Amino acid sequence: MGSDADFSGANALGRAVRDPALPTLADAFDAEAIARGFEAAWSDVQRESPAPTVIGGRADTAYAPGSSCVVTYPVALQSREDEPQRTAFGVVEVDAAGTRFRRFVDDPAMPGLVVAADAAVVSNRLSAAVGNGEWRPVPIRYKPGRSCVLRYAAVSREPVYGKVFARDAERHAEVLAGLDEAGAADPQMPRIAAPVAVLPELCMIVQPEVSGRSLSEAANDPSPSIRAMCLRAAGTALAALHATTMPARRTVRWQDDVSELAGYLPLFLALAPEIAPSSHEVVRRLQEATRTVSNVRLVPSHGACRTDQFVLRDDGAIVALDLDTYCYADPARDLANILGYLEWHGIRNSPDAAAAVSLIEGYESMAPLPAADRMELYRAVTVLRIAGRRLRRLAFHEWQHLPALVARACDALSL
Repeated sequence: MGSDADFSGANALGRAVRDPALPTLADAFDAEAIARGFEAAWSDVQRESPAPTVIGGRADTAYAPGSSCVVTYPVALQSREDEPQRTAFGVVEVDAAGTRFRRFVDDPAMPGLVVAADAAVVSNRLSAAVGNGEWRPVPIRYKPGRSCVLRYAAVSREPVYGKVFARDAERHAEVLAGLDEAGAADPQMPRIAAPVAVLPELCMIVQPEVSGRSLSEAANDPSPSIRAMCLRAAGTALAALHATTMPARRTVRWQDDVSELAGYLPLFLALAPEIAPSSHEVVRRLQEATRTVSNVRLVPSHGACRTDQFVLRDDGAIVALDLDTYCYADPARDLANILGYLEWHGIRNSPDAAAAVSLIEGYESMAPLPAADRMELYRAVTVLRIAGRRLRRLAFHEWQHLPALVARACDALSL
């Protein structure tokens, strides 16, 4: 389970982030308050068992100044001392009314999650759907109110992954199956982990495990030739995805991205006032650019295209992950997004200009690049979005890089 920060720094963060509209905000980062809150949240199911223990740092944080803060922590559970340790997520919700602690399975937006995470119940469902076995769930990633990914393992069975959604699981499954079929007819298309089962009563799709390494890892390979090969392959796969005829059920337009960025401005003002004026100016200029990106041909798109959304299998195939964001959008959006994340990697580590060149070469081998002015506009969108999300997540260990991100957005707009 990933984490935004080491738990040992949580108390310091609680003291640093002050919000008069959220008087109990510090509870979300106070180790003692969290321990008490999670013990109470699990009291009905744990009873005489050991209390849940936070392991690692924050798994996810969503902070909205003056409104709310939702923080999730990975926790270890043990029903009896002779049983193996299990993992789960604990949730801290803070708003003007105070602080609440809950188990992740008690998410009101995903009622199927309580069954999907219960080995005693879900094992029978999975046995009927994908093969007999004593399936044991391990929660991997949880987004409150949106989705949860669980890994299921059983003796003598290949592991599978279940993704529980707040809604539209069958629609997501239909998209994945359609893209998988399209990929079978086009060797340039990225491979898709097509659902092996759909459990509508849980709002869950079940997918096979994808082995290999992410494009993020491949982009760090010590061999320049391997890095270039992998990035070219990803560029080619992205262009092929943009050319598919599989319809999308939603459309993401320029105005949607600019509205998202405007939503981050209160975070800049509250948490990074020294770069807030530049951030406001970037958003203002992007709002003015609406006419430039109007009447652009929209194509089927990944929707959240980052280097960690592509996996390179051992056989050399590229697999695209997390396609619940699949949509119609400007092709410049996906391409600038993945290039922006390569840029973000370069800001935090050593820059690698050849990485972007390789990815673009791969894309151009299949399709013409979007116009340069649109690419720069979407580049500004991407890097400012990365900065805004680091603020929303209270990922303070990355805040030292925020001025560089905002400077890149200004550079893209020639500010």
